[in-house]
Amino acid sequence: YAVAAGKPFFIAETASPGGDSRTPSWIQGAGTWAAAHTDVAAIVYFDSMSPKGYDFRLYAHSSTFSAFRTTSLMTVFS
Repeated sequence: YAVAAGKPFFIAETASPGGDSRTPSWIQGAGTWAAAHTDVAAIVYFDSMSPKGYDFRLYAHSSTFSAFRTTSLMTVFS
């Protein structure tokens, strides 16, 4: 709806299990996707433990945090 109305698109909440070996590439892929979709104005990452105990924290997993840091430095997020 937002894009069709000429408004920026916000991804309000997303996450991937921090300890999953696929998460770093998932984060990098999200950055690449956002760069290709210029209507995306923001992506909010759920950096927390879920109420059910799922660990989505970035800093608790060095490879996941590194991927997030690298992705956040992309010009699309500047």
